[in-house]
Amino acid sequence: AMLALIYFQSFKGGMPHIDHATALKGLTDVSLLHMHAGSTRDVVEFTHALTHSLEARSLHGNVPLWQEPAIESFLQVAFKFITVNLHLASAFDVAMAAGSAAAAWQLMESLRDSTQ
Repeated sequence: AMLALIYFQSFKGGMPHIDHATALKGLTDVSLLHMHAGSTRDVVEFTHALTHSLEARSLHGNVPLWQEPAIESFLQVAFKFITVNLHLASAFDVAMAAGSAAAAWQLMESLRDSTQ
């Protein structure tokens, strides 16, 4: 989650020569393998950083993250995990989860069922 937050800050800071999209996609692949062993906070923080970086484009192919099938699959699983474990979350985690859903909702119509 912390690496994703660092990439998110770097992406928002306008560092054009870093391939934020590829880095976040790689972190997403690894995170999916470990999600169910993680805490609600870790999943919320990672999902928050990822959803607020969905417009990042790969330097190779220029495809935005929100169009990557692996990102869509991860977010479906992450939102289901968050929903099931929301009772374990702090108020801050709930607010971050809501912000994540709002960010994804705008770009990824296919996720709307998993964010309800």
